[in-house]
Amino acid sequence: MSQDPASFTAQDLTNPSLDAHTLRSIAIARPDLHFAVLQHPNTPPQLAEDIRRLSSSNGRSPQQTGGRAIARLLLPGLAFAALLVTFAPAMTATKSGLFDSTTTSFALGDLGYGMPLRAGCALVVILGLAAAARPKAWLYSILSIITFLISLALGAISWMFIGMDGHSSDGVTMSLAYGPFAAITLAAAMIVAAFIGLGRVKQ
Repeated sequence: MSQDPASFTAQDLTNPSLDAHTLRSIAIARPDLHFAVLQHPNTPPQLAEDIRRLSSSNGRSPQQTGGRAIARLLLPGLAFAALLVTFAPAMTATKSGLFDSTTTSFALGDLGYGMPLRAGCALVVILGLAAAARPKAWLYSILSIITFLISLALGAISWMFIGMDGHSSDGVTMSLAYGPFAAITLAAAMIVAAFIGLGRVKQ
């Protein structure tokens, strides 16, 4: 086995060619992957029994251990959804003419703050995946702070769009789209997920 057992992820454990020796090394180096090791077809019965016994003595089932690993992927998943929402319609501007009208759509990230906002969401995705692969309290602490700041910015920008709903000037009427509401929901969920992840990694 050339790969460091500690570097394996749950996705790596879907490889059916992993042998019993490799699976035992992974189980020793990555207790958070015990549930995935148990699901592997090449896991020997003795190793499976050892994992169940260890989980039982710790008061935590393999399913709970696997659930914690899945929970750590929640934040990067939400951040990726938030990144996509910055491209979603947030506001439409309708200009009425004498014989016709034109409508233009704007996304949350279309204005000057768009690139920093999208970069922030992408950073949370990257750090969130890194934290899921290597759960460290200090990494989750940094991630929680960054997530909080990005979520505040996302929420503030969304409220700005909401405040413009129905505004009319020089024949142009602003109408709210679904983007801001989705962004506010995701911002709140990201903050909760970040602090849940921090709390779990400290357990």
